[in-house]
Amino acid sequence: MWCHYRQDPASYQRNELPFGQDLHGEELEKALTTVFNEYLTDVVVKKLAPAANSQRNESLYNVVGSKNPRIRFYGGSKSNDFRVACGISQKN
Repeated sequence: MWCHYRQDPASYQRNELPFGQDLHGEELEKALTTVFNEYLTDVVVKKLAPAANSQRNESLYNVVGSKNPRIRFYGGSKSNDFRVACGISQKN
């Protein structure tokens, strides 16, 4: 199991946090609440909602990736531009 907390919750210690302790405190909670409240407005939600559907972007990346695979380096040659243009043309 990849989750070490679930394996042994009693002795689990976090490596990423200071002293392996949970973050806590009212000041931290207030600071985080202030930050998150800025993103909870209807205006921001409407701006971010179109990004929720990334299927078109993924489709384009797959087409370009078929012409310009990551296992080979074409960035230093002129063929990179042609490969990307070919993928975009195919998608369009």
